[in-house]
Amino acid sequence: MKKVVLFFAMLICIFGVGIGGVFVGIHLAESQATESAIIVDEIAAIQDAVEAQETIVQGFLTFLEAEVVEEDDYFIESLQILQTELTRMRHDMLTTRDELFAALENRALTMPELFILANPASVAISVETRGTNMFGQSTTRASAGSGFIISPDGYVLTNDHVLGNATQVTVLMYDGRSYPAEIIARKPEGDLALLKITSPNDFYYLEFGDSDELMVGEQVAAIGNPLGEFANSMTVGHVSALDRELTIDGVRLTLLQTDAAVNRGNSGGPLLNDHGQVIGIITAKSTGSGVEGLGFAIPSNVASEVVYAWLNPVPETPAPVIGASVTTMTDSFGQRWMLITEVHEGGGAQAAGIEVGDIIVTASGSIVSNITELREVLSNYAPGDTLRLVISRDNEQMVIDVVLGQ
Repeated sequence: MKKVVLFFAMLICIFGVGIGGVFVGIHLAESQATESAIIVDEIAAIQDAVEAQETIVQGFLTFLEAEVVEEDDYFIESLQILQTELTRMRHDMLTTRDELFAALENRALTMPELFILANPASVAISVETRGTNMFGQSTTRASAGSGFIISPDGYVLTNDHVLGNATQVTVLMYDGRSYPAEIIARKPEGDLALLKITSPNDFYYLEFGDSDELMVGEQVAAIGNPLGEFANSMTVGHVSALDRELTIDGVRLTLLQTDAAVNRGNSGGPLLNDHGQVIGIITAKSTGSGVEGLGFAIPSNVASEVVYAWLNPVPETPAPVIGASVTTMTDSFGQRWMLITEVHEGGGAQAAGIEVGDIIVTASGSIVSNITELREVLSNYAPGDTLRLVISRDNEQMVIDVVLGQ
């Protein structure tokens, strides 16, 4: 009986993938000429199909896992095949969806098309913070915000202020799934934070657009979780202004201004252009009696540079040193010099013959009168390079070449 159930499960999974491929092939052949509404309906149908297939196959997986005998290699191998097919099916559908929108890349998306594209990658974020109250009792506080997925392997971008002092973060998907999130990086001074969620399947994701190309008046859309209660809500507006200088929680930011409706809970969500690209990250709104249509977003070019630095860290290069301790001294004429106070054993200064009491007059041809100026010169060198110093000793100047250490 179990073998029969397993056979039908695999048949449904593989048949679903095959039918999906045929359906996609027919659609792609007609996508250039079809009406916008039909494209939207069919892309939505693709997303529904893959979710339905996942539900069916996952049900069989659950059934078989409950029935399987641990020593039965046949069933264990079959379960693995089913899981592999499930992963491949979702990947194929994701690829198909991208191909469908590639057919539309030469024109602006309609707002329904934009929502269908961006909604699966737009997420709600639930934050839990644990602490103690005035009586010393343990308490838990919940808050919510928005975010969006920026890569198929599950990196999620949001605002730093959405996380606060989070002890637990959960990412909620458009279809009801949820994932625990790991905090990867935070930049409070830029109000950005990077999360990571994990799944055996690829995620829908959004790409960054060029915020430097924006013009006032362009149509944009925001997708987010207003009030922490209405996840995956889309509002439409325009770019109202560029390069607005605002101070938020003591941090000075240069932001885009939009009249797309945003509320508490929208923070961290994407602001999208009419090609489905993220051109801003919603971060604030002006509030107060009679205030309407004053939302602000971090430009995508600013955010993408931060994200790139997070995901592609540059190894730190050891700072070069001359192998001596120095201090600033002032002579009777008010002239400031760098005085050698200690020569380190085995360092470049000792090897070059520098002595305690020597005065550094110039480094690499530049007069250095304080630590900052010396560090500026050293910043152009690496350990192992040779630095030419002019020093004064007993009222005589001499040139000394020092091999820098680290």
